[in-house]
Amino acid sequence: MNIIEVEKMEPGTYYESPVYLDSGFMVLSGDLAVSDSLIAMLKKWQYTEILTEGSPLPSEASATNALSGASLDQDEKEKEGLLQAQKSYNRYLDFTDEFYEKFKRTNNINLNSLTDFIKEVIAMVKENEQYILRFAELKNEKNRPYFITHAVRTTIIALTIATKLKNPRIAPHKVIEVGISCMLHEVGMLQIPPEIYNKEGTLTPEEKKTISLHPLLGYRMLKEMKEIQPPLSQDILLGILEHHERENGTGYPQKLGANRISLYGKIIAIACSYDAQISSRPFRSEKDAHTSIATLLKEMESLYDRDILLPLLESLSLYPIGCYVIMKNKAIGVVTKTNSEKPRYPIVKLLVDESRNPYKDQPLMQTSEEEGGKIVRVLTSPEVASLKDNGVL
Repeated sequence: MNIIEVEKMEPGTYYESPVYLDSGFMVLSGDLAVSDSLIAMLKKWQYTEILTEGSPLPSEASATNALSGASLDQDEKEKEGLLQAQKSYNRYLDFTDEFYEKFKRTNNINLNSLTDFIKEVIAMVKENEQYILRFAELKNEKNRPYFITHAVRTTIIALTIATKLKNPRIAPHKVIEVGISCMLHEVGMLQIPPEIYNKEGTLTPEEKKTISLHPLLGYRMLKEMKEIQPPLSQDILLGILEHHERENGTGYPQKLGANRISLYGKIIAIACSYDAQISSRPFRSEKDAHTSIATLLKEMESLYDRDILLPLLESLSLYPIGCYVIMKNKAIGVVTKTNSEKPRYPIVKLLVDESRNPYKDQPLMQTSEEEGGKIVRVLTSPEVASLKDNGVL
């Protein structure tokens, strides 16, 4: 290992290999530059030296060289990461399908089995967040009801928020409760006639009123279910009841204001809303992840709790992993890594050049405000679908 003196580190420098505090704690991957905040953090922790197997790259060419050198390894890591995420996603969908089928047959919930499932999802979120959140690239290989995929995806999103939440922090056993509450948050829909729930087109006022009852129906059903042992906690039940409440009191079913909505309800509200926006429904097309995040941010002050939304933004960034972007030079790429310190500047894997010819090595690019590294906009879902249909992507 080479020793780096913290006092001599310069912002903007890249290293050929990851940088470590010690043999087991990485502070900087090989495709990110040293930042002012990293240097300040190391000094605050009173570290005078850190370790790396590589050497610093010249600042002028470091971004290009580091990313080019990492491209092949990153591509293999991408394929393996997405493959494992797809396998896990399939397993989660199968479990949820079977869980709800058994619930409908027996009117009972195996809480131990559900708890073990949530623990597995938490481990995946912590270890492979950058892959399991890429819903646009994860396929639902069977024809399943919407509420099954919605339950799985919303649970993944809610657990992502809960594990990162700083204000307030959530104890590990409470994170599990968030996951259980989220898995059950749409259970009231089982009591709504399918012809209303799956209706194509605009709902009538009476149908909207019926749909708005599902949080209350789910809450009452589970609260009164004597077969569940041990009984679900009040926190879990409140998450189910309040996931459609909003900070400004315009939600349902109780029109609660910000101070009266439970923590679990606030978390599931954001997770549920984000997934609803990126999901295709009979009555509307899905939005891309970037537009959905931008919408949540716009509505943050009136509808959602800021402290709870920000951890999701930290994970997804303004340009979420998996979204397709067009660069200033007209090249098209896909976001493969985000930067929580600079959510506007993710790492992009370039797929096709300005003439729509595929890049042979699909190089990685650190985006920036510079002319060559600037993202112009995110491609819409129809644009991506069209490019895929035409064999461009």
